[in-house]
Amino acid sequence: MIKQKSAMKNTDSSIELSDSRVVYAMELKKILPVKWTVYDIGKICKIQTGKLDVNQADEGGKYPFFTCAEKIYRINTPAFDTEAVLVAGNGFFNVKYYKGKFNAYQRTYVLTDIDIDGKYLYYYTNYRLPDITLSNRGSTIRYIRLGDLRDYPVVVAPPDEQKLIVAEIEKQFSRLDEAVAALKRIKANLKRYKASVLKAAVEGKLTEEWRKEHPDVEPASELLKRILVERRRKWEEAYPTKMYKEPGEIDKSKLNALHKGWVWASLEMITDAIGGYAFKSKEFSDSGHQIIKMANIKMETLDLSQRPAFMSDVPDDIVVKYQLVDGDILITLTGTRKKRDYGYVVQIKEPNTSLLLNQRIARLRPYLCELSSFLSMVLQSEVYRDRFFSYETGNVGQGNVGMKAITIESIPFPPLEEQLTIMRDYSRNVSVANNIERDVDNNLKRADRLHQSILNKAFSGQLVPRV
Repeated sequence: MIKQKSAMKNTDSSIELSDSRVVYAMELKKILPVKWTVYDIGKICKIQTGKLDVNQADEGGKYPFFTCAEKIYRINTPAFDTEAVLVAGNGFFNVKYYKGKFNAYQRTYVLTDIDIDGKYLYYYTNYRLPDITLSNRGSTIRYIRLGDLRDYPVVVAPPDEQKLIVAEIEKQFSRLDEAVAALKRIKANLKRYKASVLKAAVEGKLTEEWRKEHPDVEPASELLKRILVERRRKWEEAYPTKMYKEPGEIDKSKLNALHKGWVWASLEMITDAIGGYAFKSKEFSDSGHQIIKMANIKMETLDLSQRPAFMSDVPDDIVVKYQLVDGDILITLTGTRKKRDYGYVVQIKEPNTSLLLNQRIARLRPYLCELSSFLSMVLQSEVYRDRFFSYETGNVGQGNVGMKAITIESIPFPPLEEQLTIMRDYSRNVSVANNIERDVDNNLKRADRLHQSILNKAFSGQLVPRV
């Protein structure tokens, strides 16, 4: 191993590297400042791995336990007592720095006996991590080999300059991190604000003054009567030989009182609700009808680029039944309970007519198209989603919700004119919040770029005055 004091005596930028990185190292040599040099990571430190499984962590343990996760666990038995840079060997690659007693997972690379400034090596490894892990392997869980890390070139500044560089990085990162924390607080506040606006919309608080000014609008009970007439008409049109099936009665014993003119309406009353079709993945093709899967649906977002699947030969009766049209509302029915990542709702707007609905997604088609936007908004609210999740079944870690949860539940249903007013006010408030949120997201992305810019300057000799 090359000791720092002897390495720093090299004033000719000599290179000591393995053959696998010689080309890259030679390119670095051309742009290095005077008195800087290049070494393999493996030449300036000792690289080993931890010995433990992830499940050997101790709740509330005395010492840090480093795994490949970003989260730092705890353990009661340390295996190291030193300064170290820790590089995740698989999964979500990341780099950490620690000085003191700790332990490590068997797939975490532990860099010790460091011959240069430890934090300098930490920041450099973090800076070059995307390149270090570029040749990662594994189809399910990504991983890197020892050589990917050991043979990677490190640009090494003189000792005094290393300390200046680390100090300047930390000063600039501290300022930047404060700004990022403030932006994240703004984003969290915007999320709470939008949730509060949604709650106010569903509960009728957005239109309290409007109701006082419009006491004579047609009550929702009359609207519901018209919807039920349309429901029967469409049923008899679709099933001319079958007896019409009335929607179930609403149990109002556990429902709150509503504003004057409002009623409770079950989704079975006001929408035609069906589950998707079990298309066979082995029959997917590169063109034809696009199959809308759960991966395509996030809250308020239909992303057709996510794992797209197509079918070119679909029977006409299947197309007719499962083809999506403008105004349809989709709700995902399967996901991870802990993350609550099902019950996502999206409204179809001017769809491509070749979209077909896959299984584990419910499609709600309002009997009156004017209801679509309001229903989509209500179904996104926590008031409804909490009731929706109460029907979940399934194995540990994954929840499923059946069509019963879609059809049996009721929603607060205002007069049509008030629905339109609610949507106008809700959209205006949320639009302002969304514009601010976009600005925040752009600034967060800019902060990420600034982090990289600071590191780029640091390791090209441009961040601090030359010693």
